[in-house]
Amino acid sequence: DMKGVLNSITEQLRNNRLPDYPQHLQNAYAALVNNDVDPSLAQELVRSVHMTLSREQMNNKQIVETCLLEAISRLVGTPAQGKLRRRKTKVIALVGPTGVGKTTTIAKLAAIHKLLHKQSVALISTDTYRIGAIEQLRTFAAIADMPMDVVYRPSEMAQALRKFRDKDVVFLDTVGRSQRSKKDIADLNRFVEAADADEVHLVLSASTGAKAALDIVNQFKVVKPNRILFSKLDEAVTLGPLLSVLQKHRLPLGYVTTGQTVPDDIMAVEPSRFASIVYSGVGAHA
Repeated sequence: DMKGVLNSITEQLRNNRLPDYPQHLQNAYAALVNNDVDPSLAQELVRSVHMTLSREQMNNKQIVETCLLEAISRLVGTPAQGKLRRRKTKVIALVGPTGVGKTTTIAKLAAIHKLLHKQSVALISTDTYRIGAIEQLRTFAAIADMPMDVVYRPSEMAQALRKFRDKDVVFLDTVGRSQRSKKDIADLNRFVEAADADEVHLVLSASTGAKAALDIVNQFKVVKPNRILFSKLDEAVTLGPLLSVLQKHRLPLGYVTTGQTVPDDIMAVEPSRFASIVYSGVGAHA
């Protein structure tokens, strides 16, 4: 009985944040908050729907949810094509904190570019700190028949890239760094700058809390990421906190990963599909 009373009070407090909105809008707000979307962001999304639709439309659940999903989709963004480069080879770097799955994600992306896009691919690892990291990538490179090099210092990066100048894509695997260590992130940035990467994906685990995720993105700004990649969606209970990251930092979401299988458990993000997963809470573990 006490639990029921508390749930009722909580629901009232949530709805009291809103003006006298129609029931479908209040239900939409409750669904967002139940999926751990920040209440202030949930309010903003619901308010945008309220300003867009007529009173009659707001009495239609399907119209309300369609409009809401469009509002969420706009937060996801679309990665820009990037500046024109003289060199043939595109360099794609993955950066982020420890344990988010950068090396496994590199393997997935490399396999997709080679097998599906029929591109020539090479790998460079700068992860000389983590035990077994280089061997893990080297084993994959041998199986996938991709050339690989190891760079120990930023000054060696140019030589490694010259070696792969005939390739379509070079993937740069970097060492995981704690966002609390500015020195380590500055060291990481020297490698990324030496590679002059076209794409810098900041990899975040989907199970990271909103506060920690926002702090990670803020501290990794030094590396100048131009995309977000959410890993381990299959391990996250809800995806609502990820919307706060997308709203605050406005970095487009390129890929999400949903498991360990190479190369299957990764997908390029369709904003409408991602919005549906966040709102419904269904599909993240599929």
